[in-house]
Amino acid sequence: MVNLLQGLNMQPGAPQPVGAGQPTPQQQQGPPPPPAPPPGNADPEPPQLQPAAQQAPHQPPPAAQQAHLQALPPPPEPPAPALVESDEVIDKARAFAIAVGAAADNTKVKKLPDIVPGFHADVLSIAIPARVVAAVQRAQYVPYTQLSSTARLAEAAKRNTNTTLLSALMPEEPLERIGEQDIAVAEWLAAGDAMVKLVRTWHGDARANALEAHHRTVTNFAVTTDWQAAFAYDIAEREMAAANPLHDLGTPNQRRLNFATSEYLAKCNQKRLREELRIREPPLQDRRPPPGDSQLRKRPKLQGQSFQGRTANCFRCGNAGHLPSSCTATVTITGRPVAPLAPDARSDNALATPNGRAFCFSFALHSSCRDEGRCSYHHGCSICGATAHGAARCNRV
Repeated sequence: MVNLLQGLNMQPGAPQPVGAGQPTPQQQQGPPPPPAPPPGNADPEPPQLQPAAQQAPHQPPPAAQQAHLQALPPPPEPPAPALVESDEVIDKARAFAIAVGAAADNTKVKKLPDIVPGFHADVLSIAIPARVVAAVQRAQYVPYTQLSSTARLAEAAKRNTNTTLLSALMPEEPLERIGEQDIAVAEWLAAGDAMVKLVRTWHGDARANALEAHHRTVTNFAVTTDWQAAFAYDIAEREMAAANPLHDLGTPNQRRLNFATSEYLAKCNQKRLREELRIREPPLQDRRPPPGDSQLRKRPKLQGQSFQGRTANCFRCGNAGHLPSSCTATVTITGRPVAPLAPDARSDNALATPNGRAFCFSFALHSSCRDEGRCSYHHGCSICGATAHGAARCNRV
């Protein structure tokens, strides 16, 4: 204490000045701040961090900023990984893998099951062609000829060959529609039942029931007209249902029925007019040339005589030496069942399709017809079944 008083040049016991013994203003303010850094390139010292207790607390954003953040759309989700190829390509790859396995199995000796005594297989028990099943799955139009016994046997023969692997690599061809309107009635009925089962399997009961109702409409229409008109109505309706899935196939399309009926009546009138003209024509003996005019005479063509440089063959079976009226064959030279004789035709050698439509004789001779597009007779080959030529020009003979 004495030293302190001495430092202040004060005597002990002397009154102290006001504020003596208290901190000075400089001492209350603390040490002076550090001098500012000199101007130049020297980096300023980083600010010293205050203790956590001395830091200012976190202030929430204002209400306007919160509303703006909530109004922003959520960030987009990352895109889902896409398939490498389309479903069609994947299906073809799957078919190719199955074909590879089938081709490997064809190299092995097939073990046959034992024969069942008294069992006779039905051709309709053969599996439906895979192309037809695929077309039904894709809701495409299917000609009923592709469900016939002939088409099933042909498809079964293909499955027994080694072309399965090659067919899997080839592009799929559309279903063939040749002879669709000339299908036999029994084949059409069996094909309709098979199609109803396929539709019920892949597209449900509603569409299968509608198809059954459509088949009843076709059958009833055939009773009042004929099967040719009924088949034309059936094809047009099923084509429309394949083009537009909203089409109601289960109820009769009265406008299309009226149109088909008009065509049927017009065909009947044409047939009646031809019959009347045939009755009015003079008998054959009255139209023969006079006996003295030998140049106009034509000798009747004998059986087996040449025609256009070729030996005349029977248009029913394809063999030479007889005419269809005396033909006793049951199959043609191509293995097809022979065509039946037309019962109400003018000629005894006229042939008819399985559903009763007569073959056009002009087309059978020349593979062409003057009334092309208006002719009511069938244009096709009665030997091989093709529609591009007549029986006289069949290359299978």
